[in-house]
Amino acid sequence: MAGKMKDVLFGIVYVMTEGLAFDSSASAIRKVYFFLLVDVVQVLRGMTSTTYGWTDATKQLMSFSDVVYIFSFLSTSVVPRYTFFILGVLLVSVAVADTWYVGKLFQSGIVHKLWPVKLLRFTVSSIVTIFFSSVIKWLLVPVECLVLSNSDEAFSTYFHGPGAAC
Repeated sequence: MAGKMKDVLFGIVYVMTEGLAFDSSASAIRKVYFFLLVDVVQVLRGMTSTTYGWTDATKQLMSFSDVVYIFSFLSTSVVPRYTFFILGVLLVSVAVADTWYVGKLFQSGIVHKLWPVKLLRFTVSSIVTIFFSSVIKWLLVPVECLVLSNSDEAFSTYFHGPGAAC
């Protein structure tokens, strides 16, 4: 059973990477550079935390140079935060369910359906590269302090009781 599952998982990874031809047009190269820049800035934002000895000003500067952080920061001030928790759970659930579905398709020998593989490629690549830090932050919303809108209560009071420290 474990050997068959390993073959299915390696088959999924192989099919997800199969047929990827490098597009050398100017717009494709600009897109690659943009995504690389977004990833580098996200890593730099994580590295310039005050935990590692950086000042608050440096942390703020790096935070507001990250496109994904700016989008997340602006949208959380308008949309309730539990909505992003639901969105994060849905994104991860779609990726896991699609992986399971593609695995079942491969186990049964059905390899002509490409839409689940394309969906899996898109969800995994977007979650792992661009939205990784945001999805992690969204999934941690229920255990953060003071996340209930217009209330002095926090979700941590539901987990640890009233007056619990964060």
